[in-house]
Amino acid sequence: MSESEKSGIQEDESPKVAESLNSATDHYHKIMGMPNKRADLNTMPRWLKFFYYFIVCIIAIGFLIGLYASIFK
Repeated sequence: MSESEKSGIQEDESPKVAESLNSATDHYHKIMGMPNKRADLNTMPRWLKFFYYFIVCIIAIGFLIGLYASIFK
């Protein structure tokens, strides 16, 4: 037995398959050719990961500024 099996921890698997919410989204995925696997950030180039984190931080900071501005008019 490996260490992960003994401790009950599962190793990170390949990207999970994106499940369809209903028949309409399933049809859209089949017609438009959408990928059925989620993007794995670990396989992306370093600059793209930093760009993604930068955009997420900008959105979060903007939300916090908007929340602060709405509370303390």
